[in-house]
Amino acid sequence: MRHLLVLCLALGLPGVGWAKAKGPRFYFELRGVQVPAGDGADLKEQAKSVLLAELRKHPEIAIELPEKPTGEELVKQLKARRLEGFALVLRVVKSKHELRPPPAGKVYKVLAVEVAVAIDAEKIPSGQMALAGEGSAEVATEVKKLTEKERRELRGEALAEGIKQAVAKTVAKLSAPPAKVTKRKKR
Repeated sequence: MRHLLVLCLALGLPGVGWAKAKGPRFYFELRGVQVPAGDGADLKEQAKSVLLAELRKHPEIAIELPEKPTGEELVKQLKARRLEGFALVLRVVKSKHELRPPPAGKVYKVLAVEVAVAIDAEKIPSGQMALAGEGSAEVATEVKKLTEKERRELRGEALAEGIKQAVAKTVAKLSAPPAKVTKRKKR
C-alpha cells in the first residue's frame, strides 16, 4: 500500500495528497505597494503592474473575483469557492542605480540597476501574518551616456526578475504540504 501511495504522489494523480488541483487555490488581494523614500510614484505604479502581471501567470492564484466583494461578503465568496485568501503588500526594499567605469578593453560605461523586493501576506479575514517572499536582481548594460529612459527600462527588467523570484517563493511556500506535527514522548 505504501508503494502505491508513493507512486501516486510521484505521478501527480488527482485525489492523492497535494497533487495539482484544477483552478485557483489561492486568492491574492493587493493592499499596497511601499517604495523607499525619494523614489516617486512611477516606481510604485511600475512595481504594481509588474506584480499583477506576474500573479496572472500562475493558474493556482486568483486575483479578481466577479463582484469585487469586501468584508464579510469576501469571506463568504472565498469559502464558497474553496480559496485561501491573502492580502499582499509589495515592498520595494532597495532601488538604486550606478554608473560604473567601462570594463577593461571597452569604451562605454556600464549602467547597473539593483532592485530588491519583498512580498508580505496576511490571511483574510484574520489579518494574521502568513508568509513572506523575497527577491532581488541586478541588471547592467553599456551606455554612451545616462538617460532616464534607459534607467527606467533597466529598473523595469530588474523589478520583473525580483518580483518573479518573490512570487515563486511565495507560491512554493503556499503549495508545500503542511508540516507534520510530532508528539514528544514524556520521559
